[in-house]
Amino acid sequence: MAAPAAVFAAWLLVWGISVAGDSPQFSALTATHAPREAVGSVLTLVNCIGFSISILSIQGFVALAQHHDLSLLLPWLGLGPLLGLWGLRPLLVREGSPP
Repeated sequence: MAAPAAVFAAWLLVWGISVAGDSPQFSALTATHAPREAVGSVLTLVNCIGFSISILSIQGFVALAQHHDLSLLLPWLGLGPLLGLWGLRPLLVREGSPP
């Protein structure tokens, strides 16, 4: 089952904007919440982890795309941003408010 070209292009546009747009925000959050004396090391570590995840997911996606239809694979790309938002939820909790 293949999506129409316009739907596929819209999906890629939304995904591309959301992936590229969160990187500076995530770096700012990391720098703000890291211990002052370790900001550089923490940012380096976080960027290395992020690039490693990107490389592995791209390689895995390409390998899966050779054996499965893209309409089955593309929705799974949404899991990364959803897990990222879920992981950032402690930052939304304010002192005295319920989690």
